[in-house]
Amino acid sequence: MIAPSTHASSGYIEGIQWRGSVSAAQKTELQFAQSVSQSFLGINLKCASCHDSFIDRWTLEDAYALAAVGAEQPLEIYRCDRPQGKLATPKWLFAELGGIDASAPREERLRQLAALMTHPENGRFTRTIVNRLWYQLTGHGIVHPLDAMQTEPWSEDLLDILAVYLTDQNYDLKSLVQLIATSQAYQSRSEGRDDDQSDHSSARCVPLAKRMTAEQFVDSIWQITGEAPEMFDAPVSRGEISEESISSLELNGAWISVAADKPSPGDTHSVVFRKAFKIKERVLRGAAVIACDAPFQLYVNSRLVLRGNGDRQLCFRELHADIARKEVNVFTKGKDSFVVVATPAESAQGVPELYFEARLKLENGEELRIAANDSWEGLWNNPSLKDSA
Repeated sequence: MIAPSTHASSGYIEGIQWRGSVSAAQKTELQFAQSVSQSFLGINLKCASCHDSFIDRWTLEDAYALAAVGAEQPLEIYRCDRPQGKLATPKWLFAELGGIDASAPREERLRQLAALMTHPENGRFTRTIVNRLWYQLTGHGIVHPLDAMQTEPWSEDLLDILAVYLTDQNYDLKSLVQLIATSQAYQSRSEGRDDDQSDHSSARCVPLAKRMTAEQFVDSIWQITGEAPEMFDAPVSRGEISEESISSLELNGAWISVAADKPSPGDTHSVVFRKAFKIKERVLRGAAVIACDAPFQLYVNSRLVLRGNGDRQLCFRELHADIARKEVNVFTKGKDSFVVVATPAESAQGVPELYFEARLKLENGEELRIAANDSWEGLWNNPSLKDSA
């Protein structure tokens, strides 16, 4: 999730790209820092994304340092939406476990962060995961609230034993669930608790009776009545599809490249492929098949819709769903463009090649096909990614 190899799992670190102007603390880079710290470390960086936290030790620079690990471009620090005139340095929150190479490409920084997160000596990570699973299974956490792991646990020994067990089991969550579920603590009689009773300190090793979630309630009704749906009324295809499905498509695209040789070693250079086109009708849905032999980003009208790791394997991406589902329409009625920015490693030989084909279903029933060919623009470039797109 932190260093995804495909776009199918990259939504977690990409965050939500809000329309219009947003607070600096809601930029996707800050969302990355907030999500990673909360999910895996039990740290709330939301306050520290705007100013130094009032409730714990985390500072504005800490939040921006973690955000910079996942940033595509240099990240300027803002305090309460006011620029501070300095850039954030990519950095891990716990320096005693190791550091992040600030000069490394984004993908490498993310891999380093993932390795630090699962470092055998990172007890904060294992304790956070253990605490979340204990809460899910018993109705209360060993540490409460879940996202405030600096709070004193009601049983330090239990938290430590389970955290070490998770590390010893090579982070096998099923093994941890089995250990908890077969314990006397989990199998003991549940204790009732008033809805407004928030003090978990006296819970000890006793499961709490709790209301079912909406999903659990519906599943239970279906099980009792035998009326579960046999099929989906509105199946939705998203992300990647199987190679068999891709191979069955009738593709008309071609592999394209740029004419010029690769620039001399030094600064990282990118190849920008661009195709401008016009659409006269509203796009109801669309999809693309794309492959490249260098890590790439696909933009539709300057909106990032897909990242690839450059393994030259065809991948499928849904570009748009019906507006009735209130999803963002990345296309416009007028001038549109596809832009692919491919960034080969310095050590890479040769010039990156791109395969691309998109099919757009228009409101009038027509299908528009846009495939890579010699009409595409392609050039070496070294400005910021934003300017390239």
